[in-house]
Amino acid sequence: MFRSPLQSLSLLLLLALLAASDVQAHGSHVHVQRNAAGPFPVEQLDFGMPGNPRKMQRTWLLELGDDERFDPAQLSIPLGSTVRLVVSNSGSRPHEWALGTPAALKAMAEDRRQRGKPLEDSVHAFTIAPGDKEEVVWEFNRPGTLHIQCLDPAHAGKVQPGRILVQPKP
Repeated sequence: MFRSPLQSLSLLLLLALLAASDVQAHGSHVHVQRNAAGPFPVEQLDFGMPGNPRKMQRTWLLELGDDERFDPAQLSIPLGSTVRLVVSNSGSRPHEWALGTPAALKAMAEDRRQRGKPLEDSVHAFTIAPGDKEEVVWEFNRPGTLHIQCLDPAHAGKVQPGRILVQPKP
């Protein structure tokens, strides 16, 4: 196929932008990196911070389906660990996933309800399409019990929050 110099230059620029960005393509889905190397700000939160993928110690697989339950429902993670959470949506409709303290999630849910708009993606909160999965690398550097929760008002009260117990190393 013949390309004009302008078409070739445009294609090269597009490829260079994709290669330099923090976007990963999987089939027809595009995923933003949710870790310290991604496009979101790296800041310390009450429940940890985006983790460095090079310091990961473990990967946990989490599933959320139309039965409105997280599987597994609870994780125990040693304080100071950096882990990858791979969250899959085995359901037939989109689901939201958010990590935080109960107070932080309550504030996020209220903000979402007042705005009347879907959840805004962040390093610790995102929407997962049916049959898709998302990943987050997180440094659990604050002790306590965190929740993972769907913040969609239509699912409010139906989804039992998952729990992540962040405990000091024995």
